[in-house]
Amino acid sequence: MVPVSQRKVKELYEICQSGSLSEAPSIIRAALEDPTDLRLDVAVVGEDGCDKSCLINTLQGESCGEPSMALVGGAQTPRKAGPYQLPTAPQSFLWDLAGWGAAGEDIWPLDLGRYDLFLLVAPEQCKDAHSRLARAIASEGKEIFLIRSKIEAKAQTDSQEELQEGVQASSLVVPQEDGAGCSPRVFLVPYDLPILQKALQRGAHGWKRQALRRAIPAVVSHLVRQKAQELMKDAWGEALRACLSCLDKPLATVVKNLLVAIASFRLELGLDETSLECTAQVVGKAASVLEAETHSLFIRPMAPNTLLGLITKPPSLGSWAWSYVPYFGWGAKSETQVSFEATYKTLQRAVVELSEDAERVLRRALVED
Repeated sequence: MVPVSQRKVKELYEICQSGSLSEAPSIIRAALEDPTDLRLDVAVVGEDGCDKSCLINTLQGESCGEPSMALVGGAQTPRKAGPYQLPTAPQSFLWDLAGWGAAGEDIWPLDLGRYDLFLLVAPEQCKDAHSRLARAIASEGKEIFLIRSKIEAKAQTDSQEELQEGVQASSLVVPQEDGAGCSPRVFLVPYDLPILQKALQRGAHGWKRQALRRAIPAVVSHLVRQKAQELMKDAWGEALRACLSCLDKPLATVVKNLLVAIASFRLELGLDETSLECTAQVVGKAASVLEAETHSLFIRPMAPNTLLGLITKPPSLGSWAWSYVPYFGWGAKSETQVSFEATYKTLQRAVVELSEDAERVLRRALVED
């Protein structure tokens, strides 16, 4: 399973939280179609002394000798880890990942899952450490750009074409899911800086969409869990009202009110017929495909007698036996009694099962086949 950036999950969750659960598909689809306002985090990583800071300054339009002054939300300060605004791509930020060394155990503190793209800076021929880092990034499902810095000395004797050929021959081979390997795209600094800037600008939407799709399952789980917690509170109140109303209302009325409450659970979770059809239309899938993900007993209107059997308790053994006592017990009635415990457990079960259905439906609707 590919790790998910918690920053991306939080960002998407906050966007979807502004609407109801049934509105989540349209909100997420809109974000996929136009991810401009979503955040892109680009990690710049390499060994100490590989000119990461110079690369970040240049991408920000500053000279290599200047300390970066583009720390988001802060005053002019010396260089920190980031984030630094990338001017060529809206809502895109650079992070200077310091502290990476040559030992394999130095990879884990980088928290690679937080970032959407990696610029791996290597001034010399790629080492085993670079290969280990590239494999770790590939395992996260993220793309790598290989930035070859400090090539001015070689440029004095070799042409740019010769440099490109030499760099490509010594580049990394990144493993793929199918077992094959591929080399990341290579940029020679400073010659290819305009090409790198253009590549970052053009690819921003694609990387944002990729990160968004990766975050969808976790966001769906968060949204459904939050709604389920709200409905659990309603379940307690509905069970209490049902038992109290038995004192002055017919049993049929009590059952009808509970059926209305369960129908409201379906509506809140986006599982009513209208919501399912709207979701299917938004994502371009057949409603029957989404309905196939629903398995709960409560997904469709329930017969009153079926619900009555779930919320009532059988007559006690004493009253049942007394009804058979000659003369004294004959004619005694074993009245059906609504149990608060049974009613609450039934409503709890409805919330749990419908929530599970809602999560399956949203995953099927939003996750690509």
